[in-house]
Amino acid sequence: MEVAVEKAAAAAAAASAAASGGPSAAPSGENEAESRQGPDSERGGEAARLNLLDTCAVCHQNIQSRAPKLLPCLHSFCQRCLPAPQRYLMLPAPMLGSAETPPPVPVPGSPVSGSSPFATQVGVIRCPVCSQECAERHIIDNFFVKDTTEVPSSTVEKSNQVCTSCEDNAEANGFCVECVEWLCKTCIRAHQRVKFTKDHTVRQKEEVSPEAVGVTSQRPVFCPFHKKEQLKLYCETCDKLTCRDCQLLEHKEHRYQFIEEAFQNQKVIIDTLITKLMEKTKYIKFTGNQIQNRIIEVNQNQKQVEQDIKVAIFTLMVEINKKGKALLHQLESLAKDHQEKTTRRLFHVLKT
Repeated sequence: MEVAVEKAAAAAAAASAAASGGPSAAPSGENEAESRQGPDSERGGEAARLNLLDTCAVCHQNIQSRAPKLLPCLHSFCQRCLPAPQRYLMLPAPMLGSAETPPPVPVPGSPVSGSSPFATQVGVIRCPVCSQECAERHIIDNFFVKDTTEVPSSTVEKSNQVCTSCEDNAEANGFCVECVEWLCKTCIRAHQRVKFTKDHTVRQKEEVSPEAVGVTSQRPVFCPFHKKEQLKLYCETCDKLTCRDCQLLEHKEHRYQFIEEAFQNQKVIIDTLITKLMEKTKYIKFTGNQIQNRIIEVNQNQKQVEQDIKVAIFTLMVEINKKGKALLHQLESLAKDHQEKTTRRLFHVLKT
C-alpha cells in the first residue's frame, strides 16, 4: 500500500507542480517517520519538511539562486551538491527510442554494452536523503523553487492581466479553467471554435476567484520539445506531463487529463490512501503498544520467577543443612554406641 501511496503522491505532485508553474517529478518510493512529540515539535517538524522545498538537503543553503535540481523522489539539491553517479547502466536502443530521449549512439568497446552495438550509458544517482536510486536523465530543474520569488500580487495581476494565449498583449477578458490561461476577446472566440478547446469553461474576468488565478502568478513551464507549448496535460498512459502537440503527436490515442483534473483525481486517491494508511498506522501503534506491554509483563514475570527460584534455593539449602546436621548427629550417636559395645566386648574377651 505504501508503494501505491507514493505513486499517487508523485502523480499529484507532478500535476500540482505544473499547475503552479513547476515541472513534475516521477513516482518514487520511501516513507517518513511520524513524530510523537507535542504540538510545538509537530509544527517544527512540518516547518522542517516544508523547508526542504527551497533548501539543499546537503549544504542546507537556500537553492533559489543556486541552480536547484529536483530528483524523482522529490528531494531538492543545488547544482554543486548534486551527487555524482555511483554506477552506470547501458540501455539498448528499444528502451530509449522515445520522443523524450535522443536516438542511441554506438558505444564501441564498452565493458557493459553487451552484444548490441547501439547503447546509451545512463548514470544512476543515489539520493543522499532517502537512498532511492534514479537515472541521471530523470533529474530536472526545480522551476517551482525558482519561481517562488517571482509571485506577484494576485489583485494587481487580475486588474492588469493581459492575454497569455497570444502575443498581442491585449487586455484579458476571460479565464479558461482547463487551460489555466487568461484570454482576450479574440482568443475567447477562437477558443470556443477550436474543436480541441470548444468545451472548455471560460469565465469572465470578474467571476474568476483568487484561487483559480493563483496558478497564473507562476512562470509557465514550456515543453522541452515544442518550445512554444506549455505543459498543460497529463498523459495517463505514460505517466508524465505533456503539451498539446505532444498529446496529438507522440502520445496520440493515449489516455490523458488536464493537469487540474488530474490533480483533483489524484488528490482523491491520495486522501483515500492516507485514510487507509492512518487506520493502518493506528492499528500498528495499538499492536506495538500491546507488544511493548507484553514485553514489560514478560520481564516482570522473569524477575518474579527468578526471585521465587532464589527463595526456593535458599529454602532447600536450609533444609539440606538441617537434614545434613541431623544425619551427622545420628551417625555420631550410632558410631559412639557401636564403639562402646565393641569396647565392652573386647574388655570381656581379655578378662576371660
